[in-house]
Amino acid sequence: MHVQYGSSMKVSILGKLYSIKSSHDPEFMQEAAALLAEKINQLQKKMGPMPAEKIAVLVGLNLAGELIELKKSHKDSAKKIKKRVEYVFEKLDALEKNQNQ
Repeated sequence: MHVQYGSSMKVSILGKLYSIKSSHDPEFMQEAAALLAEKINQLQKKMGPMPAEKIAVLVGLNLAGELIELKKSHKDSAKKIKKRVEYVFEKLDALEKNQNQ
């Protein structure tokens, strides 16, 4: 169930509490905050200390890249499924025509 648009909630990211408004339920937002914190931690371990703004930009770019890859993968999978369904229908049509002869 989604919280009414604009509902206020708090999420914790790396020990800091943020008040946000979202149409998503609190569990969804907590999961998103946990993912963000995980990505920040991974980046900090890899790159070392850096300004918060730079961390935010780099993590944002990494997440955007992952989203683009997922969208492309989803699109490719949908095309493959469509081709398989069309193939099955062609075979069914051919089978039906053979049975009617």
